[in-house]
Amino acid sequence: IITGENEQGITYAVAGLALAEKLPHVFEQSRALNTLGTAYINLKQYDEGINYFERAAMLNKNHGNIGLMGRAYANKGVAYSRQGNTGKALESYQAAQQAWLDSGDKKGVAAMYSEIGFIYGSRNLMEDAIRNFEASLPIYEELNDKKGIARNCNNIGRAYQQLGEYPKALEYLERSLKLSEEIGYTQNIPNACTNIGVIYSLQGQPQKAIPYYEKAFNISEKAGDKKGMAYALKNIAAVYGNTGNMDTSLAINLRAISLFEETGERLQVADVYNNMGANYRS
Repeated sequence: IITGENEQGITYAVAGLALAEKLPHVFEQSRALNTLGTAYINLKQYDEGINYFERAAMLNKNHGNIGLMGRAYANKGVAYSRQGNTGKALESYQAAQQAWLDSGDKKGVAAMYSEIGFIYGSRNLMEDAIRNFEASLPIYEELNDKKGIARNCNNIGRAYQQLGEYPKALEYLERSLKLSEEIGYTQNIPNACTNIGVIYSLQGQPQKAIPYYEKAFNISEKAGDKKGMAYALKNIAAVYGNTGNMDTSLAINLRAISLFEETGERLQVADVYNNMGANYRS
């Protein structure tokens, strides 16, 4: 069932596509096809969305619009990724990257290295993930894209953390955090703080972890990001629970549950309840 903003977006895009095809106007056709694809992806109607992205890719390929073809392939990659088809997602991201290499879009190339890195990470192929994340870094540095640098340092640090290479992970995460704070990149600060906190927790240094989790909470609260607040509280509660401070852990977990319920994160609600139960069993 198509409802709300997506329904309205589809109605307008269908009308725009029909008019653009009559004119004909290739750019507006491409724009409408991508808009339709995105709307259907938001509705989790992935096959329908992918069909529109494929039409946009072929339209632009036939007219020599290589950059716009890359955008359509990248959108296909997002759709396949959300669908859980990492093989097709990888193919689409690689096609997008090649298109942007051919058209000289360095930022697009860097972005696809990151997306490919996430695909490998989802397959637990962390060395391949790191190789792609690290390949994007000099491109962002060349472009002086400080947000891109900060994001990718965070990605690399997270990957090294999953490999258990904590000093290397901290090196990248601290660089990510420092740069994010310098440029006021508040969306990335909680991510970097959380990942640093996780490493200190894993190393058995809860006294170092809590300040980073608290910073993640404070930044999320200022931004009105209730989901981010809930995740930070969940992490803080876990530290207190692991160190035997059950009353404090319980109070913080209940706050996290309330926020997760408010944001519709039912799986996280269940996870917090499981954490609470585990604390009292241990």
